Amino acid sequence: MIVGSLLADLEARAKAGEVDAIRGLKELDLLREMHDKKQVNLVFKEERSYRYGKTPDLDGIVRDVALTEHGILFTRDAVQAQVARIMGVGVRYLPPEQDMEVKWIDDYFDDDVMSVHLRAGTRPRVKRGTPGNMCIQELCEEISGEIELRLLGSEIIERCHSSSEGFLELERGGSTVVQLENMRIVIAQPPFADGYEITAARPVARIPLDQYRLSDQMKERVVEKKRGIILAGPPGAGK
Repeated sequence: MIVGSLLADLEARAKAGEVDAIRGLKELDLLREMHDKKQVNLVFKEERSYRYGKTPDLDGIVRDVALTEHGILFTRDAVQAQVARIMGVGVRYLPPEQDMEVKWIDDYFDDDVMSVHLRAGTRPRVKRGTPGNMCIQELCEEISGEIELRLLGSEIIERCHSSSEGFLELERGGSTVVQLENMRIVIAQPPFADGYEITAARPVARIPLDQYRLSDQMKERVVEKKRGIILAGPPGAGK
């Protein structure tokens, strides 16, 4: 059950740039998609006692809804859990260490991995080697789950918003492109793709300009102009 005042509070704090609220909305969005797929039953509950512009007692509102709806309150707040039990509300207290572990994108890289390719329903794969000398390898037998990848995608976007070394390059029609530290990450989902997938690439070689087979005129243009140049080549060529 989604409580209206809680959703309104998350909305306001997400607009203010609070990372926890941004992640909270992403996870509620994931629950909504699971509801649409009939994996869970999600209900929206608005409370007439809540008024926008006033500071609501969110803990009290959530406890009241759980009590009147004969529901079970899941919380990581030990005090909230204790008060709810005193009121006779069914409670499941989840200590912070029980958070779902989501593998971070950096964990898939090592020194010679050029890019990581994750897709729901398939095994994680990496492109290993150097430009012009690479191969595709499966990392393990475990199949990537859609929920796991969506949580990772949420974490990537959250870090993009909160990091001074990250920015959102594109977000449109099921495609999100993020530059985060030295990684360029593409998150794709329907209708842009036929499944949820994450691709992350990073540079593995730094080659001096003198080692490229370019004319002196072209090298001078790259150094001085840095505009009006098109780079083309097949994947893995080092563009």
